[in-house]
Amino acid sequence: MSMNFKVEGEKDKEKVADELDEVVDEYEEFEEVETSSSSSSKSDDKKGLVKLLSILLGVIIVFILVMFLLTSCTSGTKTYEEMEALMVEAAESYFADHNENLPKKDGGTQTIDVSVLVAEGYMKDLSKYNSAICTGTVKVQKSGSTYAYTPNLNCGESYASVELSDKIKDDNKIVSSGYGLYNKNGNYVFRGETVNNYVQLDNAVWRVVKITSSGNTVIILDEPLPMTSPYDNRYNEVANYKSGINNYSSSRLKEKLLEEYNKEESFLSDNDKAKTDTFNICSGARSLTETGVEQAVECKLQEQNQKVGLLTAADYMNASVDAGCTTVASKNCQNYNYLNGPKAEWWTLTPSKTNTYLAYMVSINNGIKETETYNYAALRPVVYLNSNVLYKSGTGTETDPYIVK
Repeated sequence: MSMNFKVEGEKDKEKVADELDEVVDEYEEFEEVETSSSSSSKSDDKKGLVKLLSILLGVIIVFILVMFLLTSCTSGTKTYEEMEALMVEAAESYFADHNENLPKKDGGTQTIDVSVLVAEGYMKDLSKYNSAICTGTVKVQKSGSTYAYTPNLNCGESYASVELSDKIKDDNKIVSSGYGLYNKNGNYVFRGETVNNYVQLDNAVWRVVKITSSGNTVIILDEPLPMTSPYDNRYNEVANYKSGINNYSSSRLKEKLLEEYNKEESFLSDNDKAKTDTFNICSGARSLTETGVEQAVECKLQEQNQKVGLLTAADYMNASVDAGCTTVASKNCQNYNYLNGPKAEWWTLTPSKTNTYLAYMVSINNGIKETETYNYAALRPVVYLNSNVLYKSGTGTETDPYIVK
């Protein structure tokens, strides 16, 4: 019995072992299945992540490309003033390398087309800076030892560079009576008490006296210089003392005017001096009774190629629209006259025919008066802006003067 029981027990143990082996086998198969399933799931997750990263990378690349294009477009869109500045910069570089092409004579000009600057590699084509269809030139003018570079940009209806003289004539209707701009034998002259002829330069405010037939803008300092000078104080043999001599060419007045012009802190900046032309000064003498405001008398004698000067007596008379202003002795000349504004006495350039020690100054209450040349009065310099000077902004009023480029 005992032996049989043992045998049966061994069989049961073997059976249990077999069953356990089956369970283990089934478990291992299950594990393999699970492992395979997990591995497949992880693989799918990895593929999804890669796909997501690829999409994000694509978006980033597209974003970068769009920003690059936008930046490129923005940097390629220049304002018209920026384009003019680029033209000037290119022309300066070109003439620095080709100075043999610069104008040699004072007042001489040389014009270069933008196409030459592009071909020589000094700038890009204008189409690279702005979508407008543009052409351009740069004019170089010699003024003393300096050169003025003036761009002329033409973009059709979109934009065109405007010269100051043309802007002034466009803004001010030509009149034949009252205050305004008059056409006097091809010269455009401001006359009257209230006229829009203010110009702001770097160092001071000026008034436009006239625009010459050649396009020069003649301007006078709005307020006199903060100093005074005699017309002259040399010994005069007619008067037999140092009463002065009314010859402008050798006068103290001319010396003082040039001294002030050449100062480091002058009434004109170097930048503005480069915008001026030389001109002939009418320095002939005038009598108290001679009529006419067209400078015919004064221009019988002239100082050639001057950089700075003063107004003649005729210039002052011509600014008045009072019909009674017929001679320098007419006190009516101070009426309806924008030149009569400063509360100071200031010299005209015109000598008197009465005597060699007399000249004309503008007084506070009497208009023009004849006075001894040794007397002191203020100076209101006059210069000629060249015809190429460009208008930038402003309407010419006292509060909104013309600004030049």
